[in-house]
Amino acid sequence: WREARDEFAAILAIDPANFESKELLDQAQTHVDQEVKAHDDLAAARQAFEDRDYQGALWKLYRLPREAGLGDIDLHIRNAWFNWAIVGFKGGDATDARQKLQEVLSADPHDAEATKMMEFAQRYGSHQKDRYYYAFVDTLRFRGFDQK
Repeated sequence: WREARDEFAAILAIDPANFESKELLDQAQTHVDQEVKAHDDLAAARQAFEDRDYQGALWKLYRLPREAGLGDIDLHIRNAWFNWAIVGFKGGDATDARQKLQEVLSADPHDAEATKMMEFAQRYGSHQKDRYYYAFVDTLRFRGFDQK
């Protein structure tokens, strides 16, 4: 879209009365603006993720257009849900962690680590937290934004 925009701008520099080129320039500019906004929103989602604001990151990620060439948005969504589940575990709330892990597994049903954590969450959702719970939770590691 940027190349098209530049070409139409060049045409208009030569022929300012070319209204068809003006319309096409406006359309190309709209696409460029949408592309820039999508990249800015992805950067904001990444920053929220790095700030451990997983809810804010997810809010941005779910609103990103899939066709904007932004990479694997679903991977970022999965990792945000995964990390948010860990926050639940560390806060002693296995029920909350289980709900978030359901989102992870709906995004990636073959996520072995999330499956293991789900089994653990189901066991401790109604049980009292003991030293085994906290020992397991201490082994949990947050994922990176782009981690496969």
